[in-house]
Amino acid sequence: MQNPAPATTAPSAPGGNRIRRLSPTGDLLTAYAPPEHPDQPRTIADFLARPDGSLIVLEAELTTPIANHRAEGRLTLSTVGKDGRAAVLGTRAVAFGRPADHQALLLDRAGTIHTVGSGELTRWPVGGAPAVVARNELFELWTPSCVLFDSRGRLLLPDSRGLLMRLDPATGARVVVAGPGGAHLNGATVDTSLRLANYPTLAEDGTLYLVDRGNKQIKQLPMASVEAVP
Repeated sequence: MQNPAPATTAPSAPGGNRIRRLSPTGDLLTAYAPPEHPDQPRTIADFLARPDGSLIVLEAELTTPIANHRAEGRLTLSTVGKDGRAAVLGTRAVAFGRPADHQALLLDRAGTIHTVGSGELTRWPVGGAPAVVARNELFELWTPSCVLFDSRGRLLLPDSRGLLMRLDPATGARVVVAGPGGAHLNGATVDTSLRLANYPTLAEDGTLYLVDRGNKQIKQLPMASVEAVP
């Protein structure tokens, strides 16, 4: 758990205050840096890279000082071209706090942008206003985390215990798909060794990878088996 941020800074995030890219010659270049706002500094909460080289960037900033580990803030979603120029897609107010001071950016199978954080799943439609579609305590992210949609519109995300959970945002139904208590790894094998799961990532071949921070390993699960867990 991170220490509470000073009142003059936005909530901490994996991207810090700039996004870097590595050039073909090995030079580390700045792909994007938030606009300078000394009174309300922005932090890059998360970003996604598109195949064409453009970025989808989620930024966070405080609008009130932190008190008792809580503060009001604002999220800004933008697209950033290869030239580094940003076009704002939308903004929304949000309450930051512990543990709900991390935000994750993700796409569903239709390509619609969503964010998870502060206890909420929010849809950001192109040309429309962002809308909260579900609330759940699992959406209070304790650490910077990757969150994924499966093919049925359910979410895969780590919880505060380090388990990989599957959550149906429509019904609130949840199940452990990886971690102590039983999880299907590589088909029929039941694995109970997972500790502190995080950063689930889906490969093009349908394999789900996740970081087992407790065992300092990367583990793989066939996505079909994950989706079949009752």
